[in-house]
Amino acid sequence: MRKDMKERLSQVTPSSIESQGADIQRKVLSSNQYQNSKHIAVYLHTKLEVPTLEIIKNIFDSGKYCYVLIQFYRIYNLSDLNSLPTNRWNIKEPDLDRPRENPLESGLLDLMIIPGLGFDLNRYRLGKGKGYYDRFINQFSAKHHKPYLMAVCLLEQLVPQIPTEPHDVQMDQVITTQSNLFV
Repeated sequence: MRKDMKERLSQVTPSSIESQGADIQRKVLSSNQYQNSKHIAVYLHTKLEVPTLEIIKNIFDSGKYCYVLIQFYRIYNLSDLNSLPTNRWNIKEPDLDRPRENPLESGLLDLMIIPGLGFDLNRYRLGKGKGYYDRFINQFSAKHHKPYLMAVCLLEQLVPQIPTEPHDVQMDQVITTQSNLFV
């Protein structure tokens, strides 16, 4: 299924991603869950994912705390974000030479904004197969509390059903331009 979803995503034009992304980001920013959250984990998007830069800017402008993948370390401002080195997948990651707050240790995480290759109508997520999100969510929830899980996806990423395994975590909400699937 990952191969099919990657093929499907490769057909989405950059202008469609930009347009859908702007609408989805507006929905996230206006949601009660976002408005009421102080500590927010968000991904740094790649070219085939819903953009997140406006969300990240708003987190800083609103005095909220921002944590980014892969280890969900805190970033402090846009300059810090822009200075992050990229990994082998061309994704920016925090430089851990600088002391950074880790929410797995602090327990400070209210909301996670989560990408994926695909999502289904039951709010299950198909990731890239490495298990980063499921593992982190399960560890954080076992140690502290379950943060609210808000997935964002392009219309092309929403499918009727995704095969799941026992360790797969169900999202609390999936936002697209045309739907908003809740618990």
